[in-house]
Amino acid sequence: MKNIIAVLMCLALVACSSAKPPVPVASVAAPVAVPVVEDPVYFTDPIAAPVEQSTAQVVAPAAPAPVETQRYAPSVYFDFDDYAIKPEYRELVAKYAEVIKERKLVVVLVGNADERGSAEYNVALASKRAKKVRDALVVLGVDADSILVMSNGDTVPRLTCHDESCWKENRRVDFSAK
Repeated sequence: MKNIIAVLMCLALVACSSAKPPVPVASVAAPVAVPVVEDPVYFTDPIAAPVEQSTAQVVAPAAPAPVETQRYAPSVYFDFDDYAIKPEYRELVAKYAEVIKERKLVVVLVGNADERGSAEYNVALASKRAKKVRDALVVLGVDADSILVMSNGDTVPRLTCHDESCWKENRRVDFSAK
């Protein structure tokens, strides 16, 4: 009996003193590569006329400049459950094509959808919208290699109310330049 207790005590000491084996790396899920746009530069409105600079001199110190809010370029909007570019946005896409070619920009097109539909469906629909705009830009002479396409699905709504007035704002493709 004493021998059994002594053996158990030795086994307990050996078990406590041994290091645990390392966790194999293969059991940890590998990270998924996600395209990231670092500090995108947003387009200014390609249709608006340029603002002329004033040549008048200021005698008194100027008041502090107001805080500038983020200004987004005009988006291309879509009908419900559709990814065809509406006729009223073809001129806008053509203006974007001119600016992209002239400035040799790399452009990020981000497709968006409203909240109706499953997450998977909205990601696919938003992707189709962005690809349709990409295809239109390529037809207008923009190099396909200078266009990146991303899909937000319904995860980045511009407006968050739950009616058509918000949904129509969320069915869009946004432009930004890297």
